[in-house]
Order: sequence, then C-alpha cells, then structure tokens
Amino acid sequence: KSFLNYDIFVSGSDQVFQPSVCDPVFFLDFVPDSNIKASYAASLGSLNIPKEKEQLFLRLINNFDFLSLRESDAMIAVQHFYKGPISINADPTFLVSKSDWTKRIKPYKTKKKYYLVYAIYWDKSLNQALKRLKKQSGFDIIVISDGMTNIFHDKVVCDAGVEEFLWLINNSEGVITSSFHGACFSLIFNKPFSAVINPNSPSRLRCLLNTFDYPVIFRY
Repeated sequence: KSFLNYDIFVSGSDQVFQPSVCDPVFFLDFVPDSNIKASYAASLGSLNIPKEKEQLFLRLINNFDFLSLRESDAMIAVQHFYKGPISINADPTFLVSKSDWTKRIKPYKTKKKYYLVYAIYWDKSLNQALKRLKKQSGFDIIVISDGMTNIFHDKVVCDAGVEEFLWLINNSEGVITSSFHGACFSLIFNKPFSAVINPNSPSRLRCLLNTFDYPVIFRY
C-alpha cells in the first residue's frame, strides 16, 4: 500500500516555510493534488522572502488546501501570496499539558540551585548581566550548548537529551533564552524566564511574548 494513500497530509511547524530555502518537501510538493494538504502552526523563520524565491514560494504555498501559521507577522507576509484564508495556531508543544510533559522528563546530574541559559543567539555583552545575576542570587549558571561557548557559566551541559533538557528547564530557578522553544517550555512549566531577542530574526519570539503578554527581556 502506497504511503500516499491517506486522506490528509499535514506539514508543521518550526521554520518549515523558511523562504530562503523553499524546500518543496516541507510544502508537500510530492503529494498529489487529489489529496488534502494542510499546515499546522507553520513558521517561516524569516519574514523576508527573497525576490528570486517569490515565484517558487507563491507556487509552493498554494499547494495547501488549509493554511495554518504560527505567527501573526508571518500571516501578514504570506497573505500576499496565498489565495485562501489563513489561521493562526499555537505551537504544537502547547497541545500537550504540563503534567504530560512532566511524565517524560529524566533527572540530570546537578545538585546546586541554578539559572539555565539556552541560547541560539547570544551577544557576549550579556555576560555582564549573567555575572550580576550569579552574584546577587548565589546560584550557578548552567548553559546548554553543543560544545564550546562564549556564554558566562559555571557548567556547560552538552549531553542532555530531550528528557534531560525538559528536566533542566523545569528544575531551574529561572531561564534565560533566545530560543523560541526554550521560551515555550518555560511557559509550559511556569518558570520565570527572560527572553533574548535576536535583532536579525525577532519575529518568532516577539510574537510568542505578545501572545502571552510576557514582556520580560534580558537587559545588558
């Protein structure tokens, strides 16, 4: 039986519609037009659609019978290309309750109280704020990283899986993050957090903060 013998195909969510890439797979270009195609909480990542990609983006985005995006800013950018109505929906992480996420966490080996830093974007000027935070609180600064980092820290975690990542957020005294999903899980676990906005790609995190009326930005 062909894997194409399904009634509905869904694409989503994080940066699947990145306009600088326009990957036809994420736009379900391989699915016959006889099948229903939908997106759920799809994100562009960048609101800038390159001029040379406009015609491709126009064709690919109109593959969808139903279009759901994650950010209101993205809807404004896409509505010039898409022929039908567009809905705005929450990131899929919010479809799972806090209690269900908690069931999936695994403890990570740390005993001291700590603030957790999970940064996709970082400006080294922020390190002064981290040093002040450590001095005022007396807590450790733990950084999740895939290797060497220029972020001020007491400990770097490079070996956490998804379950340990969730535990580190849930058991922290607070989170400093420039990651969209770092902010999502801070909200889900009801942890105090500060957001670091990447000036080159501010839309995703700013839209999330506006949705939850959460204005906290890490200052430096």
